[in-house]
Amino acid sequence: MAQDLASLGPILRGKKVVISFTPTAFTQPAASQESYAGNFSLLHASGLIFSPYLSMDIKKRAAGRMAAYPATLVKSPLLQFAIDNLTQNTWANDGLYYALFPFGQLDNFLFKLKDHYAIWQIISSKRNLPMKRQAQTINWQAAISSVRAAQKLRTNNNQFGVDNNAWMRNGWGGVVQFRPAGSQDQSYINRLNNSKEWDDFRIVLDILKQMGAKPLILSRPINGPMYTAGGISKEAQSVYYNKLKALVDSYHYPLVDFQQYTSDPYFSIDYPSHTSPVGWVLVDQVLDAFYHDQLH
Repeated sequence: MAQDLASLGPILRGKKVVISFTPTAFTQPAASQESYAGNFSLLHASGLIFSPYLSMDIKKRAAGRMAAYPATLVKSPLLQFAIDNLTQNTWANDGLYYALFPFGQLDNFLFKLKDHYAIWQIISSKRNLPMKRQAQTINWQAAISSVRAAQKLRTNNNQFGVDNNAWMRNGWGGVVQFRPAGSQDQSYINRLNNSKEWDDFRIVLDILKQMGAKPLILSRPINGPMYTAGGISKEAQSVYYNKLKALVDSYHYPLVDFQQYTSDPYFSIDYPSHTSPVGWVLVDQVLDAFYHDQLH
């Protein structure tokens, strides 16, 4: 996310941006080399490291994290050398980085030119696509009631809101491991407090601030029924919400965490809190309000 946003540059100023994630982003193990590489963009990485709009502090912190995934840097010796110097944190290395900076800017220009050309090719080949849009008023309560009723029918063979077919296919052992109440609290809190993703999230928030964006921080709720069944108490679950709120509040950004739906078995479809049809309608309602400056 940090790389994607940084590469956009000054067009972010004054723009609304939604940063969306699930709570397990902060409790799962760090991204593997393979998964990080699968989402890596040289255009975006170089856009961050050679950005003229970001402070050296942000670029050094980002470089430290990017250096943990060296295989993604092999295709660009220039980017690799810049990151090596940014992570050394000495005057001499800073000087080398600044000497590289014009060449990094040239790389960024060429990357963007190639990207624009590829996008132009796609658009020019699809000129006949319908582009008309028609505004309409949505009856959110009716939409929520309708999708909730359908969700209940699809999940009526278990108490966790899991799709009937998935429950029958996997059984409870493939969905949630039942453990004594509170037995996993300390392990959960330790993973939460030690997650590197909090530092990554701060980089994202700092980039948004320096770029002058207008973000909404949008978290999904913890899947309370599954967490509780898995030995993580409500008290331990609240640690996530408190930690997230404290960090976002320090930037004075709006936050929607859907904490009030923690105990709702129909908001999520699984332990990682991936969103159900019910949850998506509720998320869409928030996005609509944010877009129209009606978020309270």
